[in-house]
Amino acid sequence: MKNLIFVLSCLFSFSVAAQTVFSADQVVNNKSHTLLLDKSNNLPITGLVKDYYENSQLEYKMTYKDGKKDGLAKDYYENGQLKSEGTYEDGDEDGLWQCYYENGQLKSEGTYEDGDEDGLWQCYYENGQLKSEGILILGMWNAGYWTYYYENGQLSSEGNFSDSYHEGLHKEYYFNGQLSHEIYYDVGCCDVVFEICWDESGNEITCP
Repeated sequence: MKNLIFVLSCLFSFSVAAQTVFSADQVVNNKSHTLLLDKSNNLPITGLVKDYYENSQLEYKMTYKDGKKDGLAKDYYENGQLKSEGTYEDGDEDGLWQCYYENGQLKSEGTYEDGDEDGLWQCYYENGQLKSEGILILGMWNAGYWTYYYENGQLSSEGNFSDSYHEGLHKEYYFNGQLSHEIYYDVGCCDVVFEICWDESGNEITCP
């Protein structure tokens, strides 16, 4: 039994190691740009594609299956720092994707479903401070409750969106945290029902 497990383990390791690796100059897109082909036989590729910068640093590596992106994909900056990573399924982004600044700090992260951003997305400043977060629905930005922040971490604005339109109560803040603007949008459209404004000291003022 132990021998069988050992043999199967070796076979699995061999299958992973034996993945075909293509360089970028060995492949080409078909006329409709829907499949990636092996230049040597004009057939859809299955394997890993790699390309490099002029300084020999890896620029990207992408997994393909039957000519379509399928599996892990990674892009790199010229200094070798990871730029982005995520997975594809049958040619479309699917699952968690993350992007990074050149200093290695996380820039954004969120999930895809069938090629569309779908679910919680978060963006960050280069200092690591949260910049914005909210829900995307099938690729539609501003479809749900979103919050935005200043680089010092102070809340900048917040509110609900529907079909990319402002909806319901929205609030904006000064850099010092003082509420600056409160506005209520009619449900189902972008008409303003009422709004109130304040100066940085908290005194109510006429809205511009």
